[in-house]
Amino acid sequence: MKNLKYIVIVTCFFLVGKVFSQDHSQKIQELSAQLKFKNSASLELKKESFKILDTLAVIIKNSNASYMVKSHSTLRGKQEDNLVKTQKRAEIIKEELINRGVDSTRLIAKGFGETDRIYHTPTRIGDMKNDRIEIVKTE
Repeated sequence: MKNLKYIVIVTCFFLVGKVFSQDHSQKIQELSAQLKFKNSASLELKKESFKILDTLAVIIKNSNASYMVKSHSTLRGKQEDNLVKTQKRAEIIKEELINRGVDSTRLIAKGFGETDRIYHTPTRIGDMKNDRIEIVKTE
């Protein structure tokens, strides 16, 4: 019976350790999807995005992984302009995370313009969903 107590304690220890070392990629993706700019042409973040960035910075600082900030756009505007805009947006998010203490060597900023669409509907609402930020683990 005494050995059974040790087995339970050791098992609980490993289960708790597993939870604490858990990969937070899913949470980071969920939060980064909530990052929004003022409109589809803007390079200025909405006010509510700053609290999300605070949370993202804490999670990323407490992980050992590197991440790519990916920015995407709608089909509105010229393709070249959308590529430039999304690169700038990705760099803005990266800088905001660095300003919150994330090591710059662990972040890559990449603008995809309108090339990596997730919604292929002809409607404006569907197209607006392509205007998004993603933060994904790179290793």
